[in-house]
Amino acid sequence: MTSLDLEDYYIPDIDELTQIVIDRRPKSILIEAPPGLKQYVLRLGHYLEKKTSSLLTYSMRYCWGLCDVDLYSLILKRYDLIIHLGHILTPNISNILRENIPTLKIHNIDNNKILMEIEDRTAIGWPIYRKVSINIVELVSKTIEKNNINTILTIQQYLPLTEKASRRTRKTDIDILLITGCYIPKLHEDNKLLVVSPGFFHAITPIIFGKNIDKIITIDPEQARDTTSECIKRFRYLLALKLSILETRTTVKNIGILISKKAGQRRPKNTYELYKTLRKYIENIYILEVDDITEDILRQVQVDYYINTACPRIAFDDIDRVRLPLLNMKEIDYILGKKRLSDYHIKALIEGY
Repeated sequence: MTSLDLEDYYIPDIDELTQIVIDRRPKSILIEAPPGLKQYVLRLGHYLEKKTSSLLTYSMRYCWGLCDVDLYSLILKRYDLIIHLGHILTPNISNILRENIPTLKIHNIDNNKILMEIEDRTAIGWPIYRKVSINIVELVSKTIEKNNINTILTIQQYLPLTEKASRRTRKTDIDILLITGCYIPKLHEDNKLLVVSPGFFHAITPIIFGKNIDKIITIDPEQARDTTSECIKRFRYLLALKLSILETRTTVKNIGILISKKAGQRRPKNTYELYKTLRKYIENIYILEVDDITEDILRQVQVDYYINTACPRIAFDDIDRVRLPLLNMKEIDYILGKKRLSDYHIKALIEGY
């Protein structure tokens, strides 16, 4: 099937996507994409306008994954159909979506294409792939052979790259697994990992999930170079910031528990259980509903600590950006003295999620 050429990216199987849209006859469509890709999806909109009579709107919300998909807009009938580009739907996020929206039906088509239905309205999760040069493919394939890599971790946009690189090697036992910031498939202890992803966010994922740092190599395909040492440095920097927040214990008089408005990150059960537990120790606890967690938003109120119940990575990767005492759910135990800081482990980030 044909693909839609978007200069630096391409959307595969555009005929299939278009037919799904046509079959549902939506009067209104919302197109979502992560930062950096929003300009490209305007081309998708132009393409669909020629094939349908739908009114298209382009979301300018921060949208980092299918946990951000705006399903509540379907429930409120703001749109008939949502097209969400660029991320896989992991089992943990599927479970959260179903808990928050019991009428939601999720269907896997193929090749990480997703249909999510709420009554007569639909959200489509569709891949978008990065175009890469042959030099980057060569770099990845040589890294695989040189380091005897047996498992590649990557994000959806770079799946074709890793598949091409794997085929260019003499190895036949390479697993290629898709990851997100909060999900990684189960790995064997003898895995020698190569992470192919731009920046540090996804490269740090296997470290948080308990793998040996010495067994992880990272390549940034945008910079076309090995970034292993920089990723480890970034991880240790963030960990030091996290520990400094936990070490600077103040008298806790006020706590703000952050609950997300997003269907894929909203955890009401965890939030309210945490609220009831903390009321035994602290009188002033406030449940604060948020969409995006930013410094500007949080500074509207003053509390001693914020507890994040949304994406667990926010209270790690963003702590130098938010610059406020932001904790994950189980980390409050170190502030209250229920756990010793000397026993802190990075897995505390994902406890309770």
